[in-house]
Amino acid sequence: MLKINIPDHLKLKITFIIERVSENLPSKEIEKVKVIKELKILHKEFESINKPVKLFDVDPEKIYLIARISDRLNMFDQSKFFYRFFINLNPTENLDVAWNHLGLALLNLNKVTEAESSFRSAISINENNFDAWFNLGKLLLNLKRFSRAETTFKKILELNKDNVQALIGLGGISANLGKYDEAQEFFKKALQLSETSSENEFEAKYGLALIFERDKSYEEALDMYNSIIDMNPKHVDAWNRIGIIYLDYLKQIDKAKSAFEKILSLDESNAPAWNNYGLLLKRQ
Repeated sequence: MLKINIPDHLKLKITFIIERVSENLPSKEIEKVKVIKELKILHKEFESINKPVKLFDVDPEKIYLIARISDRLNMFDQSKFFYRFFINLNPTENLDVAWNHLGLALLNLNKVTEAESSFRSAISINENNFDAWFNLGKLLLNLKRFSRAETTFKKILELNKDNVQALIGLGGISANLGKYDEAQEFFKKALQLSETSSENEFEAKYGLALIFERDKSYEEALDMYNSIIDMNPKHVDAWNRIGIIYLDYLKQIDKAKSAFEKILSLDESNAPAWNNYGLLLKRQ
């Protein structure tokens, strides 16, 4: 099959972008602006070549790198285009990874149905792609498709019984379905396996705290929220729950006031905190 050579000036743009962002984004803003400009031009010119992608004589790995760079610059229209371009070149490597990254780019563009399809394509190519399984599960959970999300996270545990993100996902699903004892077990196991001060530890502790709060175990909930704040004093959600517990359940107005004031010192435009602060003032 006769291949189509891409114009030399496009090859130069590809080389320029990759060389400027070999590992890290440019530290100087002017260099970053140049890369963004070249990416937009490259995207536009590739789109204007009205030929089947598979006919192009271009290194698939370079197109993949361009897509990854677009991701890192939050240029999701460009990353979507170049991931699809890369996939249509029928590469021998990174195909499942590209489908997964395409799904994330589509999510950032609010194309939820296409994102789900992309994650499933990644899994169909490589059933052991944990990232694709997790991204699919999280998407289904956010869509409140709990049964399918549960199946997805359980599949991850079949591949790796100690996968913390899957355990947290199953905890969230169980809580949403009213299976609070089951949710608590998932969160506790996730917490045992989480690295100290990791995002997983935050999520597992927050999930547990919500379960304790729901069970009216307010002191246990407060201990868990305070543990989160010890790790991250700017965790607004934890401060908010502390304030609500003191305001609505323990009736300790001064402590509730301190919690809401802390939130407003971190984010003076936080609407829930202002609302709760207003309720508090009415009760004084």
